[in-house]
Amino acid sequence: MQTTDTPNDPATEPNMNNKVRDEIENSVFQQTITESGIINFEIVKFGPYRFIGKSVYFGNKKGLAEFGIFDYMWGNRDWVWGELESIAEYNSDEPHNAALVTWDRYDDKNQLLGYSVGRFMRADTPVPDGLDYIDIPVTELAKGWWRENSDEGKWFVHGDAYVNEEINRTGLYRPGWEFMANVHPVAADGLPLVGAYIPCIPLSEEERAEWMRKKKAVEDSENARDTLIEMMEETALLGEAVDIDLAAVGEAEASGMEYSDGLMIISHEMATTQKFNAPLKIEMRAKQNGEHTPHNHMVIEYANFNLLINWFGAICHLHVNVMEGDREYECGVIQADEYIDLEWIIGKEFMSVKLIGELRHIANNHRYIREFMDDPEYSLSSAVTVKNNNATSTVIVEKLRVTEI
Repeated sequence: MQTTDTPNDPATEPNMNNKVRDEIENSVFQQTITESGIINFEIVKFGPYRFIGKSVYFGNKKGLAEFGIFDYMWGNRDWVWGELESIAEYNSDEPHNAALVTWDRYDDKNQLLGYSVGRFMRADTPVPDGLDYIDIPVTELAKGWWRENSDEGKWFVHGDAYVNEEINRTGLYRPGWEFMANVHPVAADGLPLVGAYIPCIPLSEEERAEWMRKKKAVEDSENARDTLIEMMEETALLGEAVDIDLAAVGEAEASGMEYSDGLMIISHEMATTQKFNAPLKIEMRAKQNGEHTPHNHMVIEYANFNLLINWFGAICHLHVNVMEGDREYECGVIQADEYIDLEWIIGKEFMSVKLIGELRHIANNHRYIREFMDDPEYSLSSAVTVKNNNATSTVIVEKLRVTEI
């Protein structure tokens, strides 16, 4: 069986970046990889090859999980390897056992995917009786490699998302979708490797310019964040801290909390007896005990802002100017049933949230910041309130400190 649709030759692509193509004509492209688990990534000139093995086409309308095709194909692979070993003189420089996925028969109606188990052989290899073949012309191809102790054939083609990410990160190429392959070599140290192969197409001059624009936008955003972090670190050292006398707060409140052994146990809410002016820093050490449900929250409030901590879902949400339609932000995962240390800075130029010493949120696009910038007379003054919103739990506060900056 020979497919009639073959991968595009990048040299025939319209608007091709000729300079880029010339630069990589006889070279291998390599780059420092991201934290995807890939241990090596490169872009090479690939082919021509004849992929020889056993092929099947199947519909994808119900998704891949419905089929045991992969197990079946790999379960019957030994005779394929035997046939290929009989013509070993035609081995290519890609002698690895492989799975090849093709879309040459795919359309909206049938959604047929091609799946072949075999090897990339030399382009002039005669095809043994009973085997199928797919000719692969010269193309530029991305290879990503990683360690994996998994049986061949237990997957479709995986790792393609990581390789696509690396392709896009080069700024020189975009992924092609004519085929994908997984190869299964054994490294020199005897440990198994898995490789994902994906064709790639050099970007046009226009596409490269757009990539550079987006890259600069990301860098500008990262630089702006670094500036905010420096500002936060400097701001955190300013002002004189006021340690809230939890015992005195307990005496002032009629119900809803109990002060015992240096801890404030809150069944409903606790508010400081004095108001504090922004910009300010709120520091607290607390935990929530009792039943954990999806609606079991501890809330720290200042003015229109509230920091909502959901121990059941282990997620911290930051609500800012909710009544004025501002945004909600997720501040990451925390541990249930443990004390957490919170640092919340409500500044004139930024807002930041640290949980357990880790920065979870920092931004300068909050609505109140614009108010401070636009109106020199704008001010915020409020008590700090800690709330428990579940009747079957309590919030235990060990320390609460407020610093006007």
